[in-house]
Amino acid sequence: MNVEVENQEALADKKIRIRIFDLQLFYKEDSGNKTILMLGGSDGHMESLFLMAAPLASRGFNVLTVSYFNSEGLPEKLEEVPLEYFEKIFNWLETSKITDTKDIYIHGTSKGGELALLLASRYKQIKKVVAVESHTYCFQALDGLTNGNNVSSWSYHGKSIPFIQVDNEIFFEDQKKDMEKGIPFGFTSTYRKSIEKAKNRSEARIKVENSQADILLICGEKDNIWNSHEYRYLLWLYNNRQHIDYIP
Repeated sequence: MNVEVENQEALADKKIRIRIFDLQLFYKEDSGNKTILMLGGSDGHMESLFLMAAPLASRGFNVLTVSYFNSEGLPEKLEEVPLEYFEKIFNWLETSKITDTKDIYIHGTSKGGELALLLASRYKQIKKVVAVESHTYCFQALDGLTNGNNVSSWSYHGKSIPFIQVDNEIFFEDQKKDMEKGIPFGFTSTYRKSIEKAKNRSEARIKVENSQADILLICGEKDNIWNSHEYRYLLWLYNNRQHIDYIP
């Protein structure tokens, strides 16, 4: 394990590389072992998460930012990301001298919110979830802005988790219409139509009722990336909010 430590006004930022996963830990001494696992969106960029992680750590949380694709030992694209990867992270959180906790909090944004709800529905040690701009369903793998292979974004024990297939033909058709009208293009209508077409909505729905976590869902009514606000169980809805503002 290689660790780089930088202290800034009692707030430590540890960059940690442990065999099969990369993570960055923000923490403050005497945190009371309250630990947040922070997950970003489909762009895979970690830097934006740091803007939230450091302020949360300064308020007494351990905050762990972690990549879940395009990193060593993980799929290059957002395709069949193995949930077992997080079991190892949970184990590290439970055994690390800094975190030493069996109660895990998760903050996820966009695809990271989808992942946060999926993990909470399967792992009892997750006790609190904030999901920002997440969706009710698991969706097809992504290859950049468009859909990739006809498999799930997530997997478990080598098998795709049930997912909604997103039709690229709908995507290109809607994109063309919006460009002809000279209006901003988003993916909301593509996801909406794909859900309407799907015959496996029940299987692909994330079973949040199986979770033992307290869950806060936040989304924007004018989100033009996907139609998360139309399929929420209980949510904090921003009328004029689009996709994405990172909210701690």
